[in-house]
Amino acid sequence: MTALGLTLIVAIIAIVSAQLWLCGREINFQSARRRQLRQRPTESREPCRQKTEIDYTIANVRVTACAAVGNGLILFVMSLGGGLSFVHTTWISAVSPSFLAEILTVVTIVVIGASFLRLLDACKQFIIDRRFGFGKTSALLFAMDTSINGVLLVAVASLLTAASIAAMAKFGVERWFAVWLIWICFDWGRSWLYSGTLAHMFDRLETLSDEVLTTRIGELMRRSGCVIDKIEVVDSSKRSTHANAYVAGIGKTKRVIFNDTLLAILTKAEIIAVMAHELGHIRNLHVIKDLSLRATVAFIWIVGMGYFLEAQTVQVALNAPMASDGMLLALLWLLTPIFAFVAKPLISSMRRSYEFEADRFVLCHSDSGALQSALKKLHKRNASASVSDPLYGFVHRSHPSLRDRIGRLCDEGR
Repeated sequence: MTALGLTLIVAIIAIVSAQLWLCGREINFQSARRRQLRQRPTESREPCRQKTEIDYTIANVRVTACAAVGNGLILFVMSLGGGLSFVHTTWISAVSPSFLAEILTVVTIVVIGASFLRLLDACKQFIIDRRFGFGKTSALLFAMDTSINGVLLVAVASLLTAASIAAMAKFGVERWFAVWLIWICFDWGRSWLYSGTLAHMFDRLETLSDEVLTTRIGELMRRSGCVIDKIEVVDSSKRSTHANAYVAGIGKTKRVIFNDTLLAILTKAEIIAVMAHELGHIRNLHVIKDLSLRATVAFIWIVGMGYFLEAQTVQVALNAPMASDGMLLALLWLLTPIFAFVAKPLISSMRRSYEFEADRFVLCHSDSGALQSALKKLHKRNASASVSDPLYGFVHRSHPSLRDRIGRLCDEGR
């Protein structure tokens, strides 16, 4: 074991430990809230609802902790443990040409990581969500989703790997810049295709048909000067009782999508306020900004780590001496969850600012009181954490807490 290898082991353990420490802080924070609830009178249903919220939050944080440990173990086994070299050697001896073996090496590593995350997703849907009354996904539906996801994953991973290896062979010293450009084309293309094509593989999306709502939304769009052509409803109730609305797509595929569960619990005034919030995301170009932020982070990661991994001392430290281009791409993928945690505070912070900006759009063009009412209902329906440990929330929460959002709406609405 080289000194650099020991340093990398310590760094990986430190990052995984930091994730577990943050999860422990959040669990302790929520547990303290639960103890406070036990000391209050229980005449109303509010303490019971808050206990559900707390218990659900703790259960999900434990899944986050399991993901951190699992990703760390996969990285250790596949790199330092020699798993990647074994996979690469197996494919080199089994198939030809070597270009195909390189692709299969990367795809194998991607599938291993994705299978672990899918296992966690199954635990969440069939154990946690059902325990709290949210999960409605059937075993057949989950199997169908898994099959479609698996086919798409293998196809996309194969194409991206083939393009990346070809680019690395052609561009020489600029090879990692080329890999980054390929990733950016994929990321932006996925956003462009998802709502119009990919989403229909999993769900049924229909145009919003409520005439009263469409009329009032049309008035809102004319009043705000932000007009979109497509407002759709997705049949999310077949999977979960959770309720949400979001903006999807870019360019001509841009649209606002409502979960049918959201439309079932909100009044028309509240739906209009939620629509105004989503229009705020569109007016402020939040989807484009988020894609640009991800492109910047990806540039730092792919280009910086790519050239770092080419050093022979690094390859020896990771138990992958004389690594091929396919092995380098596989190592980059294995290390990505670690870097994603390091970059997460920046991304989460920016996304929370997007939510505040969209809320301000509601203040200018709709009814902030209706939005506050809608947020409270959605918070109750989704059992979202109304407050989190400050450090955990800073790193992990992509949305501000209910308390912060309502407080900001009240302050800025005066």
